[in-house]
Amino acid sequence: MSSQSTPAPEAPTPRKGEFARLAGVLTDPKVAFADIVVHPRWWVPLALVVVLAIVYMAAYSRHVGWGGYIRHTIETNSRTQNLPVEQRERIIEQQTRYAPVLGYVIAVAARPGVALITAGLLLFVFKLMLDAQLTFRQVFAVTCYSFLTGVL
Repeated sequence: MSSQSTPAPEAPTPRKGEFARLAGVLTDPKVAFADIVVHPRWWVPLALVVVLAIVYMAAYSRHVGWGGYIRHTIETNSRTQNLPVEQRERIIEQQTRYAPVLGYVIAVAARPGVALITAGLLLFVFKLMLDAQLTFRQVFAVTCYSFLTGVL
């Protein structure tokens, strides 16, 4: 007979709720990200990041405004300093009109796009260079949750 004992199989850990995951990313990332890899769900953190980006754009548009930012940018740009004042004012007026719309489009489209690109690059590194056994869904979920730290 063999004196070696076989280890007992580990009981599967229960799924964490989304609130527990969101809090865990900031308070106990090791446990939270281990759960995210086992049960990859990405839509809640991505939606939260997009909503917060929209809130930021709304606050910026309302309280700061795009006019001052665009005026400062145009007036300090070396390529536009040689333009006549009327032409510079026309450029500032046009860009001030389109900047809020473009800000919201970027807030909605850029976050998911950057998350997809980041996850793809990380998957490339993990699979091809480190030979990790991961799926895109796992890496994308981890990427989306990790983006939450950037909203602080």
